[in-house]
Formats: sequence, C-alpha cells, structure tokens
Amino acid sequence: MNSRRLLATLGVLALAPNAMAQSRQLFSVQGAALLTSLQGDAFDLLRIGTGFGGEFQVRLNPGPLSLGAGLQMTRHSSTSQGLTNKMTLSGLFVEPRYAIAVSSRIVRPYVAGRLAFMSQKTDLQDINTTFPVKANALAYGVGGGFVARINGHVGFDLGAALTSVDFGEFKYRDTGATSGLDAGSGTMFVLKAGFNVGLGGG
Repeated sequence: MNSRRLLATLGVLALAPNAMAQSRQLFSVQGAALLTSLQGDAFDLLRIGTGFGGEFQVRLNPGPLSLGAGLQMTRHSSTSQGLTNKMTLSGLFVEPRYAIAVSSRIVRPYVAGRLAFMSQKTDLQDINTTFPVKANALAYGVGGGFVARINGHVGFDLGAALTSVDFGEFKYRDTGATSGLDAGSGTMFVLKAGFNVGLGGG
C-alpha cells in the first residue's frame, strides 16, 4: 500500500511541470492574429492608429517558465488632409512567459514580457511627391493572457501586451540618408488570438 502511494506521488510530481507549462511538449509553435493600437507622437505625424496583422513564434517549454522568439507584422492606414498614409510595422521579438498555477488543468493563465526590434516603413506623401522612409526602434513591455487546452497538442491562446517604443529619425529607404523628420516615441497596445501547437510526444 505504501509503495502504491509512493508511486502515485512520484507520478504527480513528474507531471506537475507539464501541467503548468504552456504546452505539454518541450517545443511548440504558435500563430496568432494581431490587432495593434498605436498612440503617441511616433504616429501622430501620419495620424495612424489601429492596424491588423499577425505573428509567428517558436517556443521552448521546459516548465512554468517558457521562452518564445518570432516575427510580428501589422499594416496601418489612414486618410489625412486628402492624403492616404500607409505604414507597415514589423519586428523580431523574444517573449518570456510564466504560467500561473491554478486548479484548472484546461486553462493556464500567464504573464509575459516582450523585447522587440521594431521597424516602421512608411510612404510620406506630399501633394505631388511620395517619400519612402523607415525608422527602427527597440520596444519593450509586459502583457498576459491564457492558453485554453483543446487537446494534448493544441491550445487556444488569447493575450494582450503594452509596449513602449522610441524611434529615431526617419531615413529614406532608397538611399539610407536621414530625412530630418523625427519619428518620435509612443506606445503599442496589442491584442492577439491564435493557436499553440506542441511538437512531438507529450
């Protein structure tokens, strides 16, 4: 009887890290749709706000603390003073997460951080001329969400993040020369929804 209890206890302890992880598998991939709202003087010049896009990331899930890395991109557009402004905002990012222990084995809430190298590409329009420019920045922030397990390999991920970004001056994309226009700083609020797929057994 004591041996059975010991084996049962060991089994629970062995399963605990996977139960709290974002995925039962050590490696997973995730794809998500993004809605990104932009605020601040970095985007006031173009009067560009909300945009839509997606992200893809690969995650390492050894336990409650996991690490992801991937690519995100959203497209934004607006009309101001009769001119159409369009912008593509993309970035490479790393995202550490910590899964919070709860009683449910289906839903796993998490808190997350994000560090990203962001690039915005814009076509600044004058009455008769279009200026293709770009600006880069390092963005950082925090977020959270939850993963709802669908089966042993697939989970639905819903999350949000708030990041701060500070761009330098715009540069012309064709020559790399500085334009003299400050791209400014701002914040990005990101809402995402997608699926996490575990790779291999587990």
